[in-house]
Amino acid sequence: DPQVVAILGINEPTMSLESPTSVARLLPLWRTFLSRKFADVEAYHKSWNSQEAPVAGFDEVPFFSPSDMWHSARHRTVAEFLNQLEEETAGWMEKELRSFGYEGLFTQYDWLYSLRLYLPRAKVGMVSMHGYFAHPHNGRTSPNSALFDALNWWRGIASGRISGKPLAVMEYGQVYWNRYRYEEGLSVGAYSSFQDMSILTAHSWPVALTPAPTDSFNVGTDPVARASQVVTGLAFVGKMVAVAPHRVDIPLSRDLALNHAEMAISGDQTRIGLVTGLATAVAGHNSSVPATMQLPLGDGAKTIDAAFYSTVVDSEGGTFAGAVTQLRARGILPSGNRTDSEKKIYESETGEILLDAPKRRLTVNTPELVGICADKIEGAVPVGKMTVLSASVPASITLAARDGQAIELSRRLLIVISTDARNSGERYEDEDGVGRQKKGVLPVLMRTGHFTIDIARYPKAPKLHAWALAMDGTRRDELQVKATAGGVRMEIDTGAWSCGPSPFIELSEK
Repeated sequence: DPQVVAILGINEPTMSLESPTSVARLLPLWRTFLSRKFADVEAYHKSWNSQEAPVAGFDEVPFFSPSDMWHSARHRTVAEFLNQLEEETAGWMEKELRSFGYEGLFTQYDWLYSLRLYLPRAKVGMVSMHGYFAHPHNGRTSPNSALFDALNWWRGIASGRISGKPLAVMEYGQVYWNRYRYEEGLSVGAYSSFQDMSILTAHSWPVALTPAPTDSFNVGTDPVARASQVVTGLAFVGKMVAVAPHRVDIPLSRDLALNHAEMAISGDQTRIGLVTGLATAVAGHNSSVPATMQLPLGDGAKTIDAAFYSTVVDSEGGTFAGAVTQLRARGILPSGNRTDSEKKIYESETGEILLDAPKRRLTVNTPELVGICADKIEGAVPVGKMTVLSASVPASITLAARDGQAIELSRRLLIVISTDARNSGERYEDEDGVGRQKKGVLPVLMRTGHFTIDIARYPKAPKLHAWALAMDGTRRDELQVKATAGGVRMEIDTGAWSCGPSPFIELSEK
């Protein structure tokens, strides 16, 4: 497999501005910075809009508080100080690595969405970002669907892209025990390919060598997370979902980044990434591939930064609706594109990805891969060459050709049906599973269901047989494939297999 080496200076760095130890170390640097920025201490007091008694000199100035980072008169000074530290630190780290003879990629500042961090990121070789949906906190997780808020968590990550630089997502996940985590595989795979990201690495433990109860961030022990990795691999690594032909850049000057230092790109503006390519154009770092269109930074958004994750506070301020109008006028969104900002429906410019947020439904339709995520399927739902006639439980259903042929001609197809999975005896506070009371033990139990799927086939296409696959891909129970007028039909009961339930079904010539 292709290999790439990248070194991250330090994982998820933060200044710890409320830590007495950090403040003690940073205070001399803060005072030195102020003495160089201001002509004298009186000029500092005037700019700082201080209500305290004036100090005699810079060596008596106290350290700033976190609230000063949002203060109208003070935040720019704080932003300049933090930016100086961040750029100097990243520069020193990379210089030390290069002195050892290291010639690979270097990256730094991999998790916060603050606009000031775009400045040091633009000076390293690769942008790396982290992000999660339903990250547990104090034994509780979100009961919600990521599709319902139009993948705000993933849009936040994608908006970290800087024109001309690779974007590597080094940690991500729709985390156990969220009941909608079957959404991850198709959504992450499709939109990551559409946005032409460079690297995806789920966190964590993608391979489990010994049986163990599953838990948050244990990908290898969770059948749903394993299924998501397969689907993401097909859509993203296999490039079965097309890259957006166009790109919208948000110009970000140094002044703009520092004046909005703690803000993020607004959730309303990041919706652009659901319909076309999206990146920031940081001043002084131009891409060799020019953007199709530039749009100014919107109002910005606040972020929530917890101990182990950060998220953008979503918004709907009208920026996206205005952008859609411009995209249509320039022909980037073609005639017939179904994007509707009021109805919260988003269709990619390629027509391959359609997200209906209120319905919690995502469909992907390409020649080699089709799929649907939905918590309810009532009546036949056609998605390209696949029609889901029924699904008894919420699920993600993906069909992909594995021989490079179109689905209707393929000699080998893979169906991935992802639902939910829990440990035996796991106990929660309520039916939504928000608060977990007991972790549970082996075996891990996968939610089963009944599914009826039609697959369109050409008359001369090879005859297919089907098998349920074990988690390692080996064939187990042979399943019935029924011929129809236009192809084949699979009537699937994942609870009836002698080998036990699995997300994976192979269709192939004998």
